[in-house]
Amino acid sequence: MATLNITEYDEFETIGGQLTAPKVPPLVEQTQLTYTTSAASAAMNKGTRLIEVTTGATVAHLAWGSAPTATVNFARMAANQTKFFIIKEGWATKGTLKLAAYDGSS
Repeated sequence: MATLNITEYDEFETIGGQLTAPKVPPLVEQTQLTYTTSAASAAMNKGTRLIEVTTGATVAHLAWGSAPTATVNFARMAANQTKFFIIKEGWATKGTLKLAAYDGSS
């Protein structure tokens, strides 16, 4: 079964416009998302500005939105990879942004 870890941060550091590091402790550490078909996370916290996404032993196709459904046509992350995503201003304060993941196997 595929897994995805999602960590939400409310503060982070940049130097010259480049992300250097999130400030810890994190705002929220979501329960690990497990999936074989598209599965969506809980809604991101209204205070979240930066999201850390880490895949498990399988690839993940990611979709973002208030009711996202991921397919193989969406952005792909490799297995055992970590990426950071900055939330756009309009989404940050809504508290409705979710992340859906799909492993592409079914």
